Amino acid sequence: MMIEGMAVVDKSKDIENYLEIARNAMEAENYREAEEYCNRIIEIDVNNWEAWFIKGKSAGWQSTLDNSRINESVNVFLKMLEVCPNEKKEDLREKCKLELENLLSALLSLRMKQFKYNPNNADYDGLKSDINSILKTTTDFLHRTSIIYDKFNYTRFAYIIYIGICNAWNEISKDYFSIVYPSDFDFRKFIDEEYFLVEALKIGLVLIENKEDDKETNDLKIDIYSTMISMERKTMDANSYEMNYMSGYKKYVKNLSLTKEAKKKRLQFIGEWTEKIQEIKTVWEKKVAEAAEQRKIAYWKNHTEEKEQLENEKESLVKNIEILNKQIENIPEKKEIIRLNENLNVLKLEKKSISLFKREERKEIQEKINTVNKEILEITKKIKNVSSEIEQKIDSMKIRIDEINMELTRER
Repeated sequence: MMIEGMAVVDKSKDIENYLEIARNAMEAENYREAEEYCNRIIEIDVNNWEAWFIKGKSAGWQSTLDNSRINESVNVFLKMLEVCPNEKKEDLREKCKLELENLLSALLSLRMKQFKYNPNNADYDGLKSDINSILKTTTDFLHRTSIIYDKFNYTRFAYIIYIGICNAWNEISKDYFSIVYPSDFDFRKFIDEEYFLVEALKIGLVLIENKEDDKETNDLKIDIYSTMISMERKTMDANSYEMNYMSGYKKYVKNLSLTKEAKKKRLQFIGEWTEKIQEIKTVWEKKVAEAAEQRKIAYWKNHTEEKEQLENEKESLVKNIEILNKQIENIPEKKEIIRLNENLNVLKLEKKSISLFKREERKEIQEKINTVNKEILEITKKIKNVSSEIEQKIDSMKIRIDEINMELTRER
């Protein structure tokens, strides 16, 4: 409502119309128009929080590398949080954080595209400046809105750097190694560009070096270190060629390459980065194992009755297996086998003591030996059948014990 002289002017319909235009303009990515209509709304109603919110977004999305309006967006978002209803404040704080993250990611992506074309010191300095601005802007915003620092997704920014550098490296290395005989200029250019790309990756690592460990961040750290190792190895293989004429024929001979000292330094870096990769993997594996153990402890703490039943069942199975093993050991027929083997040995000795010329006596004893062997074979089969039945029961119990152990130790 506005008062002009003695007349009361209702501007609420104008505000709603302007908001609708601003919303549509944002959706159509017509950010200048969206900002313009938000300004009109604010002139009418300075406490219209949605106008402030759209204004902050539209201003940010008009940013360029030469003219960033991110800080302006932050200030507008803070103003919006001052005038918005209390019941919306928490949700809007989170939306502002996500919007700021999107704006900074988009601006950083623009920067990384510059590296694809002849990366140089200016690109590297620009990236450093961008990262410093990101850290300052986000830290200030998080502090002024009381949002926990770690809630900001710096891994996303590091990933944008990583992808940008990988794309640039693919182009640069492809261009260089596609030259059959690189010149001194080609070699120096390749070495310089590789240096700036590695340094840019180190900036990505700075963003996440102190971030609380999670799988996504650790995988990214490993990818960055692995990429830097690959890049340094490639430069160690690089060299230039010089054209000479020998005996009237054109010949290319190697000219420039990295010095022994430069290669030694790169090997040192490669060693350090390899150790870093192993350290990250070891720490993460330990953390995962500890977390899994804690989950198991917590689970069984809340399922004591189930655990007690499983442990009692396992204990009972172990005792039953012991009983069954003793049954196998004490099968009655085993004693009969021992007795028969003793008789067999006596008969064999007796046969051995009889002269070869006493055929009938030897034949009679051999028949007894055959009879005993037959008895031993029959009893052995019987023992085997009885043992097999008991062993099947034991195997079944062992399978159940394995199932119980898996249930008691599996991840929760």
